[in-house]
Amino acid sequence: MYLDHDEKGVTESPRLLSLLEPGDVILVRERGLKHEIDRIFQRSWWNHVLLYIGNEKVLDASPLKGCHTFKIELGREKYEACKALRPKLPKGERTNIAETALKEFIGKRFSWLQVAKILFFRNFRLKKWQKPFEYEEYKSDVRKVIC
Repeated sequence: MYLDHDEKGVTESPRLLSLLEPGDVILVRERGLKHEIDRIFQRSWWNHVLLYIGNEKVLDASPLKGCHTFKIELGREKYEACKALRPKLPKGERTNIAETALKEFIGKRFSWLQVAKILFFRNFRLKKWQKPFEYEEYKSDVRKVIC
């Protein structure tokens, strides 16, 4: 389910923030040349994903800070566009996902190797990319993360 957004995928910050609930996924399109290059390699209109954990805070994984939280400001100064997605799960389950992600991933290092694998398999269209993540494999190794 998409939360409120206009035709360009942007909602004014106070409006979107008032609609968010823990467990919502926020897609953002950041401004700048570095982010434009990221989008080219990722072959996506969006270049980053955040998990809303409540109280205007999100869980984020970045190369410099690893997995951390910060207070989200969805203004047009930093983001060209943003869109929030709400998984079709009961509110309690979405909240549990946010709490578990926070507990399991906070402080973990960013995985450049995982990013390289994703880019390699996606850009060379290898058959292995069709099923990139098995839950059990992912669950067994949470030492490093990506967004």
